[in-house]
Amino acid sequence: MKETRQQKRIELETKIRELEKSLASLKKQLQEEIEAEQHESIEHLEEYFQEVSGKFTRFSNVWAIAKQELNELLHAKKKPGPE
Repeated sequence: MKETRQQKRIELETKIRELEKSLASLKKQLQEEIEAEQHESIEHLEEYFQEVSGKFTRFSNVWAIAKQELNELLHAKKKPGPE
């Protein structure tokens, strides 16, 4: 009977080691998946930044044109016209 208990204990210890190895492997896979998601998020962030940067550049160009036209209109009103 003592052998049977010892065998059972050895089997349990073996199963525990196998489960610990499996758990370590799963944790590694999870970490790799998290890192892959982070890299993907960073890539999307870079795309978004480029898009926003392009929109800001276009807005700046439009604002410069609008400002110039507004200044021209204001200066035209300030100049005395023929009476």
